[in-house]
Amino acid sequence: MKTSHLLLPLCFGLAALQFSLPARATGVDIIPVAVLDLEATDGKLKERGTQLAMMISTNLSTQDGVATVERQDLAKLLGEQELGNSGMIEPATAARIGHLTGARVLVTGRVFTVAGETTAVLKIMSTETGRVFGAAEDFSAEASPAGPAAKLAAKVGEILKTRTDALIAQPVTAEDRIARLKQKLAGITLPTVAISIPEQHIGPPVIDPAAETEIGLILSQAGFTLFAGEAAAKADFQIRGEAFSETGIRRGNLVSVRARVEVKVVAGDGGKVARIDRQVSWAVDTAEHIAAKMALQHAGAELAERIAEAVTTKN
Repeated sequence: MKTSHLLLPLCFGLAALQFSLPARATGVDIIPVAVLDLEATDGKLKERGTQLAMMISTNLSTQDGVATVERQDLAKLLGEQELGNSGMIEPATAARIGHLTGARVLVTGRVFTVAGETTAVLKIMSTETGRVFGAAEDFSAEASPAGPAAKLAAKVGEILKTRTDALIAQPVTAEDRIARLKQKLAGITLPTVAISIPEQHIGPPVIDPAAETEIGLILSQAGFTLFAGEAAAKADFQIRGEAFSETGIRRGNLVSVRARVEVKVVAGDGGKVARIDRQVSWAVDTAEHIAAKMALQHAGAELAERIAEAVTTKN
């Protein structure tokens, strides 16, 4: 029977950094938003739909608490993934786009003309909760898109402010996560584990691995024995992987960073793979390196629970 005391002298230098909402920065909440081209069946209106989306995105980027995904990056990501027309996006697809782009809210919609009057109808869709809100604006077909785009952006901004709780999933605290793990694992003989997840930030050099630290911290507090160094080879499971982070959007003193952590959980006896997993996360702070660590830390926290389940499930 394995003991459940901590044997791993992992570097827990970042352990004091409590995992928080991925887009929280020094008391300021930032909501990453992606604005997709508005759908239109009429050829002339398709161009107008693109113009409106571009101007809505530009207007939103000037609002407090909003960070917009660069449209060229958005087009590249969506094109590569062949996610189709923005007007056809449903909550499940929205969640997928959110993972790809880091956006927590998508703005999609349609533009059409009836009896000589043009209408733009928007869907403001959460990539986390699946909740959808609407906004619309009527305007003349000959009118410049600047006016209606500004009005639509103001309506979207108001929804982001007043419906934040519905659009943004509530964060899970580290304490809640560990308590939940302990409850799930109660009465189970826990295996020993060893963790190795080197990481890099595309920019400043990495000081020490935040994702590895967070996974180790959560597993150890949940009761797992962690091995390191020469003892790592004796662990029941090896958690291996890699992680990287990259700067996304800069706005004033704030910088956003997206991170991705990939892991493979391999049994020590024969190398049977128990789980292959990955997690993408996003964080904002005034310091780029701290934002990168926060994003990696959040991704590691999400993975820790799934890893714990994988190594305690008997096939």
